Amino acid sequence: MRNLIRKILKEEFQEEKLWEVKMDMFHGGDDLDDDYEKYYNMLEIYNKLKDKKGFTGIKVHGNLFFYQKSIDHFEDIITVTGDLTIEDCNIHTLGNLTSVGGGINLRNAVIESLGNLTSVGTYLDLAYTTINSLDNLKSVGGGLDLTGTIIESLGNLTTVGGNLELYDSEIESLGNLISVGGWLELGNGSNIDTPIKSLGNLKYVGGFLNLKDTLLSKTTTEEEIRKNVDVKGEIYL
Repeated sequence: MRNLIRKILKEEFQEEKLWEVKMDMFHGGDDLDDDYEKYYNMLEIYNKLKDKKGFTGIKVHGNLFFYQKSIDHFEDIITVTGDLTIEDCNIHTLGNLTSVGGGINLRNAVIESLGNLTSVGTYLDLAYTTINSLDNLKSVGGGLDLTGTIIESLGNLTTVGGNLELYDSEIESLGNLISVGGWLELGNGSNIDTPIKSLGNLKYVGGFLNLKDTLLSKTTTEEEIRKNVDVKGEIYL
């Protein structure tokens, strides 16, 4: 019985064994088709090695770039140390990807879920995507753009290091978000109502706070906001 318990605990807490590979795919490169071929060849090699070597996923050292592609083989990528661009693409989910050291550009992508993603080192651009949930995302080191999305909640997100763009979205509450290092834009004065009802747990904004043409701008005052949130810049109602 004790041996069985030890075996279960060992399997449960066993560290991930990632296959580490160097790869750089760049926007506008003449050899982009060759890059795609190298990417899929890399996945093919990984599938041959993973059971034999006990690999649990892939760590990419470098940048990945996809443009106007339907991507259905992303579940094995766990970490990308550089930037990840998936522009004008169809991708259901980021799957088991947990972290990106650089930025992520998903603008105009057809995507439903960020999967297991928990952290982004710099920017995260989700503007005008079909994303409806941030799932497990907890932190973004730089700016986060959710303009024109149907996002209603920020879920588990607690920190944004740069600017946070939310105007023309369906956001109703900032939920667990505590701090924004730059400005926070929930309205832009263009008569587009953002249905924001609550700033949630927000405590700090490093720049201005724009609430123009939002529901919240009609039910609160600057004084009330500053009592609860340390806003370093102007507050626009």
